[in-house]
Amino acid sequence: MIHKNFSFILLLGGVNLIFCILFSDLQIIFPISIIIWTLFLLLVFSIEIALLALVLVRPSIDIIGYLSIPDWPMINLNSSIAVLTIILSFLYIYKNKSIIYDTKTPLVVSISILLTVYIAFSFTGDAIGAGIQETIRLLSFIVLYFVGWIYITKPNKFFNIIRVIVYGSITPLLVAYIEYFSGSGLYTNPGFENRIAGTFGHPNVLAYYSVIILALIGTVLINKDHNILKIEKNIFQLIGVLYIIVLIITFTRGAWLGLILFVILMSLAQYPIKTFKIVTLVISSSIILIFSYNFLASPDILDLPALDKIPIINRVTGLFNADPSDSVIWRLNMWDDAFNKALESPIIGFGTGSSETIIEQTRGTYRGSVEVHNDYIKIFLEQGVIGLTIYMILILNVLFNLYYRYIKIKNVYILTIAVLMTIIYTVSFWDNLLRGTVLMWILFLLLGGVLHYNQLHNQVKQI
Repeated sequence: MIHKNFSFILLLGGVNLIFCILFSDLQIIFPISIIIWTLFLLLVFSIEIALLALVLVRPSIDIIGYLSIPDWPMINLNSSIAVLTIILSFLYIYKNKSIIYDTKTPLVVSISILLTVYIAFSFTGDAIGAGIQETIRLLSFIVLYFVGWIYITKPNKFFNIIRVIVYGSITPLLVAYIEYFSGSGLYTNPGFENRIAGTFGHPNVLAYYSVIILALIGTVLINKDHNILKIEKNIFQLIGVLYIIVLIITFTRGAWLGLILFVILMSLAQYPIKTFKIVTLVISSSIILIFSYNFLASPDILDLPALDKIPIINRVTGLFNADPSDSVIWRLNMWDDAFNKALESPIIGFGTGSSETIIEQTRGTYRGSVEVHNDYIKIFLEQGVIGLTIYMILILNVLFNLYYRYIKIKNVYILTIAVLMTIIYTVSFWDNLLRGTVLMWILFLLLGGVLHYNQLHNQVKQI
């Protein structure tokens, strides 16, 4: 096959070289051209490999945003990658359409209705451009769901998806540590000034990304159904330890809670009595330690700093002390304003993608971010009761399909994705998870893959 396409490869290489020479004065051109060249090479051999390569590199370039070339219009790199992914995915789906038809792919109806609502409501408001962009974002999630389904032709291929996602996390991990040790994090919060975001636009995205990576690594390490080399197991363990530290220094409370919920729910599903005992012991020990520390910290004994002066502890206690500078109060005010505004058009909302424009008109920009920080209120504001109902039906359908399958076969991969989706839909009550394109890419790819893995796993067991 290499010989057959050799002339084509040379032609692409020549075009790429000329492109680099013509724009040699622009530092960004060389790495971008290398990415394009590599992608073309992958396409020559396999659309499937090219799509996995996009999934691999997407977290590493999330922060780039726009490319600026003199005398050229601004290029939105993330949107361009989304469009490219959609095109390649459609080609991949078309080439493998028999797999979709013959294997009775679940969630097709729910997903199709949600996409229809997004498209229809993109033209009902004033922010048509933003609506189209949001629809393209959603479509990039959806096509990866089908890519995941098609890719899993054998049960053991699901581990390949996990490999791609975990190894794709190495660059964000390295950037996060460089950012932390160089002190170049976000300086926005008193007491924890050096919040890191890695290759993402905000620490919260890096934090939730860390939860997903840790969940996948944890599942691989406890699962005995696949053959993982010792060196690869060690690599996974190292990445996992480093991501635990990253998660802590993002200072994202929602993600901390998400990881705790993941561990508890996974444990309860598999070892309910033992988990209950351990949780009880941990809570009791924590209470004793807190009282002991407060006693020993008094000036008359050890004169230690108060617990709420420790940045990580202060980040947690900030949930309860009603500090006006804390993001909890800000979120409550944002939700109240957004919800009241949504009641002005409760049936169809103000149009897909319009929330930031509406919030800016309602609250102004002097109060900070114009993102709602609640996916459900965001959808209600943009698409009214109709959009919110369709979205909730899809969520229930996703969770039912996952938990029903886990109850039947008790497979740890099914449980992992079920718990991850549960956590993501839970934390969506206080964060912008739908706007985290990388997160949604990974989750929908895993969702499609694990559902087909479940089907094939059952067939293998029945033979």
